[in-house]
Amino acid sequence: MKVLVTGGFGYLGAVLVERFIEYGLRVKVIDINYFGIPDSKIFESDFLEYHIKDMRKFSEADVKDCNAVVHLASISNDPVDSLPDLQIYGPSVAFTEKLARICKKLDVHLVFPSSCSVYGIQQEFVNEGSNLLPQTGYSRNKVEIEKLLISESSTDFQPTILRLATVYGYSPSMRFDTVINMLVGMAVVQNNIQLNSDGESWRPFVHIEDVIRVIFSAVVLGQIKDPAKNSILNVGRNEDNARVIDISRMIQKFAPEASLSISDSERSAVREGDVFSDRKVSNGKDKRSYKVNFDALVSSELYSPQIELLAGVERLVKETRDMNLSQQDFKDDKYYRLQHLESLRKQGSLNEVLEKTT
Repeated sequence: MKVLVTGGFGYLGAVLVERFIEYGLRVKVIDINYFGIPDSKIFESDFLEYHIKDMRKFSEADVKDCNAVVHLASISNDPVDSLPDLQIYGPSVAFTEKLARICKKLDVHLVFPSSCSVYGIQQEFVNEGSNLLPQTGYSRNKVEIEKLLISESSTDFQPTILRLATVYGYSPSMRFDTVINMLVGMAVVQNNIQLNSDGESWRPFVHIEDVIRVIFSAVVLGQIKDPAKNSILNVGRNEDNARVIDISRMIQKFAPEASLSISDSERSAVREGDVFSDRKVSNGKDKRSYKVNFDALVSSELYSPQIELLAGVERLVKETRDMNLSQQDFKDDKYYRLQHLESLRKQGSLNEVLEKTT
């Protein structure tokens, strides 16, 4: 079986490629290569071929020899340099529509990892049928792509849409701009966890290895038996909904030397060059808060996550220690997608729609 992974050099993609090859699949990767080829020997494997290519330039030939596609290629942060949403996210909608139609024509199963961030602000537990309240350009883009894929669906073509909880865990293309990864990095490298909000917002979390297993089961299974019911599935564990402040205290169990600082409105202000500032936090508050129900995944045919949050955090603390990062290393923009893209823009390596110029 051969699988095309778009965006296969990224945080999730790098682990996905590793595991797919370990599981015996052949893998093709298309990636624009903003961050470089992952630091993994698996990218030298005979079972892998990769093409450095902007998805705006892919063609049917890139798909025709594959049995399935996992579509990760996207801008996974909010607009760079305050550029308009349409300018940044419009291309991903266009090339996803093209990809979906090619997969439909060639009878290739398409798996799209979306995000639970589409729920935005919710007081009660939400499920796949709940109203969507996306709060950012990133999450609005996910909603738009979901609607696009559903509109392309038919009896013979049913993409699998996986709304991922907030992913954490180690990757050869490591990122420290997701909640748990950042807080663990702060604890390990700086001996201080500094929240950029009051920490009261709720999030669902899922370990990266569990996400890989869910995607793998979706790829191998292909179209599920009841697509009308399960074409969209939340991916995570009910037990792993937690407040950011609770995550911070959990991390301290495994990094007891780390102090905890909770931001007020002044300290939460965005400062130029600060990789730890969250531009979606205002006056010390993060209005994005939601708790997600994952019962549909448990009752589906797909794998259900098994790694408990406490165990996953303990594992990530050890893996981050093993990286042996200095404070300067930890602030390198290669670990922070938004800042890295802005740096490439300043260097003239990317244009206003994030196409490579060099």
